[in-house]
Amino acid sequence: MDKKHLKLINRALLILLLIVLGWTYFAKDNYRAVDKIHPDILKEPIQVELVNQAPITFSRDGFNYELSPLADYEVNGLVVNQRDYRNFTLSKVDEVYPLDVCLIWGKNVSSKVYQNPNLTFSQDSRFAYWSYTGDVNFSQIQAANEHLIVNDDYIASKLKEISTGDQVKIRGQLVSVKAKNTGEVDIENPEELTMKSSTTRDDTGAGACEIIYVTSADILEKGNSVAYFLYKISFYMLIILILGKLAWFIYKGFSGHRSSARKIQDQVIIPNRFTG
Repeated sequence: MDKKHLKLINRALLILLLIVLGWTYFAKDNYRAVDKIHPDILKEPIQVELVNQAPITFSRDGFNYELSPLADYEVNGLVVNQRDYRNFTLSKVDEVYPLDVCLIWGKNVSSKVYQNPNLTFSQDSRFAYWSYTGDVNFSQIQAANEHLIVNDDYIASKLKEISTGDQVKIRGQLVSVKAKNTGEVDIENPEELTMKSSTTRDDTGAGACEIIYVTSADILEKGNSVAYFLYKISFYMLIILILGKLAWFIYKGFSGHRSSARKIQDQVIIPNRFTG
């Protein structure tokens, strides 16, 4: 195969990978495409109040944490939005509060209202937002923004696998949180942080989110698994293709430099030495 055809194949492969990557980037998180519903997602959260429970204490990244358990908690839901706050953060606390997930369950799922294009979900600055126009039968008491706290590397790795469109089961405890800074204090890492979990589903606004100390997290159904698989394959293939091209350019440049140096050396004329 000549160089011209090889260049055409490489260019076509690059364009194909970019198209697949661009399409699957949006398709993998398209919760509206989810049709197969796990039966647990239709259930209400299970909450059992705890009294005089011993606090959970640990230290991480310069903060001492004291979590006061309020209730055992289990929630099953469809992830309609999620935000990983470890990305581009300056706050050490975000390693302990790595992920917020916006979940819906019950009739919000069985009615397929989430597939209505007039209903949208978003998250920002630890808040979740849902908005809709027109006649949308959406229940605000069957939706929640969950702050997830972890102090276990295995559970943290499980949470990293969660993406929008997944159907998940999360178990743990609703907690109040005190975090004391033992290191340098700045605007992103204050001297002390306090937060208290909501214990009801019918509140709104600041303080209405559940804060869950996660003891287990499972993906019951992976949303848009084909699109997610194609996204990962196209992403890694694109990286390999780019690195391969970069390595080839470096090799060609190095080979060309050596060839030029050899030609110059061959052209050097060593003058005769005369002695008188």
